[in-house]
This record gives sequence, structure tokens and C-alpha cells, in this order.
Amino acid sequence: MKLPHDELVFGYWPARQLRGDIPPPVREPGQYPGSSVLNVACTQTGLPKSRQEKLVDEWCSQLPKLPIRTLVFSSKVPQRLFDAACSVPQLEALSVKWSAITSLDALSQATSLRALFLGSSPGVTSLDPLSSLPGLEHLFIENVQDPVDLSFVKRLANLREFGLSASRGRKMQVRTLEPLGSLTQLEMLWLVSLQVQQGGLNPLHSLQNLASLRTTTRASSTELRELCAAVPTLKHFQPVG
Repeated sequence: MKLPHDELVFGYWPARQLRGDIPPPVREPGQYPGSSVLNVACTQTGLPKSRQEKLVDEWCSQLPKLPIRTLVFSSKVPQRLFDAACSVPQLEALSVKWSAITSLDALSQATSLRALFLGSSPGVTSLDPLSSLPGLEHLFIENVQDPVDLSFVKRLANLREFGLSASRGRKMQVRTLEPLGSLTQLEMLWLVSLQVQQGGLNPLHSLQNLASLRTTTRASSTELRELCAAVPTLKHFQPVG
């Protein structure tokens, strides 16, 4: 089954926002409404430090017990909160707005995960733990330590949407896009503010199901014109920035 039109145009997470799937954030565990979708903003609250730490501890204790399938963090996520999120038994979709995490190792517990948005996480040095999630279909990564090694995606054969982005105002180094060429199911791709060290966009010519591209690469560039010629399914080109 192909991606819905709104996901091809906007991406998985923006499409869910536009559909009204994501509720407003809650701060306290006691505010959890019992639904399968939970939006949490439990840091950057202005609380005294001791109360702030206790609040995060409360969420770390409660999250693994909740019957949620989609978890959105709308404030900065510390490592222990991320680790607790990964232990939610039935979690299918996780969105982290931004974080102080340094390790993705806890993702090995999130065996049901199908969608992951990892917002600005400059402390993350290795993306290899992502390879333990072969069921992933939607993956977006923003502002991790570079140069970025994409070798891990070779084990994510079910990816239908992949995104990689620097933070606003900077470029992020990527060794090569060659591993992306193995993603035969990929339909949507985000490449935002990247500097590819080897091979440019050439490895993407094998993506014969690619239908949507959002990128900061100029539409007039030779390598983008060559990509469009090589991939006739590419119908939605949307410049970013």
C-alpha cells in the first residue's frame, strides 16, 4: 500500500498534526486522559530544580505502564526520559522535539516502533542502534553529530519515508548517501541543509518508488535534474528554505 497523499506532500508527522491526531501537551502524569496518543511537555516548566527532577522521575516511572501507541515529547528530553519512552510495550510512533540524549541504545526495546522523529539531538554520536528497528517505516533525524554515517539504514528495508536535516542556520556533513540506494520501498525523502562528502545525489538514482523529495538542493542544479530524469516516479519536488 502506498503512502497517503497527505503524507507524500507533508510527511508522516506533519500530516498527523494537520489531521488533528496529536492532542495538546500535558505536564503531569495525572493529566493523562487514557488515550492511545499522548503529548508530554514535562521539562522547561519553570519549576524549582528539585520539583522538575521529581516530575521527570514520575514520568519515567509511569510511561512504561501506559497503553499508548503514539508518544510525542514537546519539550527537551533528557536521557532517562527517552529510555523510559523506549520501554513502552506497544509504542508504534515516537516524536522527540529536541533532546539532551547521547545514546540511542534503548531503542532496542522499542520493537513495535514504526515511526520515529528525532529532533535536534547534537549529543548523539552514533546512529547504529537504529538498525535494531527493522519495522521502521518513517524516520526523521535532525542535528546529530557529524559527519553522519548512514550505514545503519541498510537494515531498515521497510522505510517508506526518511529525513535528514541540519539545524537552522548550519550545514551538516554526511559521508555518503550510498546506503539510501538500498531502500527500495522509499517514497518520501527529506535532505535538508546537508553537505555530502562523496557521491552527491547519484546513489538515489536506484530509488524507483521515490515519489516526493523535500530538499534545500536548488531545483536548477544539474544533479537534481539528473535525479528527476533517473527516477520517473518523482512527482512531488518541494524546495525547503
